[in-house]
Amino acid sequence: MPKQNQSWENKCALAWPVLTTMARERKTIFYKQLGEAVGIHHRSVRYVLDVIQRYCMEAGLPPLTAIVVSKSQRRPGSGFVAWDIDDLESGITLVYGEDWAAKANPFLGFGENETFETLARELINDPGASEAIYRRVKDRGIAQKIFREALIIAYDHQCAMCDLSFYDALEAAHIVPFWECSAEQKMDVCNGLLLCANHHRLFDTEWITVSADHVIQFSDPNMRDGPYSKSDIAASVGLHGTKVRCPADPKLRPKFPSRDTD
Repeated sequence: MPKQNQSWENKCALAWPVLTTMARERKTIFYKQLGEAVGIHHRSVRYVLDVIQRYCMEAGLPPLTAIVVSKSQRRPGSGFVAWDIDDLESGITLVYGEDWAAKANPFLGFGENETFETLARELINDPGASEAIYRRVKDRGIAQKIFREALIIAYDHQCAMCDLSFYDALEAAHIVPFWECSAEQKMDVCNGLLLCANHHRLFDTEWITVSADHVIQFSDPNMRDGPYSKSDIAASVGLHGTKVRCPADPKLRPKFPSRDTD
């Protein structure tokens, strides 16, 4: 069984250079060997690999965890989903061909007992810590994951517009876009909204905007650009003039810039 409050993210920081070194040397590594290298039991290695696997998939990187294999089968275990297991050789070829030396270790920002959730709760407890945490984490994918976890906590696991609560469908939307953000704003909960994937897309493309007083505004309230289905209306026109659901804690409420109406 994994230890209570174990930081697998911190163990990922130790596992990452081991795996990338093996990849550069075009080698595989056994679960037991990796466990010994990072100081955990080989049965717990899967928890570390799961975090690294998800990171690689989300970052569009080759399936780095494909090179961790069992001694008996010489294949990854059942938790490996980053590549077609029946075409494992192609995945490993991509891993070996990647320039891992040019990529920084994305997990270096995690202390011994820190996880995505603990850093997210730091953002919740002290929004002013956002810049310091961002500069520690550095990696955009890791920063976005922590930011999302913080918004999920702040918005009680529900889309701020439609209340959808499917965890996998909830996304972190920046109010001031990421590429325009200051370092402080990139992980500031007040510069974010928790939205379902549909409303995130409508928000990013400005079909839907939000005023400084948190009122939802749909760009075509009279439906001139229709036809609209019932679902379209519920997700857009039906929300026009209503307010986004804000976090209960005032210090976490979203800050929208005033829009020039001239």
